[in-house]
Amino acid sequence: TRYFVTDQSAPAPSAHMECQACQQPMDLDAGAAVLQTALEALRQAVMQTTGVHKLAVDVAVQAECAQCASVASQPSHL
Repeated sequence: TRYFVTDQSAPAPSAHMECQACQQPMDLDAGAAVLQTALEALRQAVMQTTGVHKLAVDVAVQAECAQCASVASQPSHL
């Protein structure tokens, strides 16, 4: 999963995430605004501390869906 922010005039990236194990898409639209706000805060912090301009932030998120995580956490019986 990748999110990026280039500048405030650019449209917000689509909130999309996929399970690493089963590749099932996971709906993140309910949290998209929260994620966008966090990414914009990160972009602003980097620009303020480094003095750079036209900064693009690219963040990768890796995860498993709840179903795959619960299967992986169960002990295997041999």
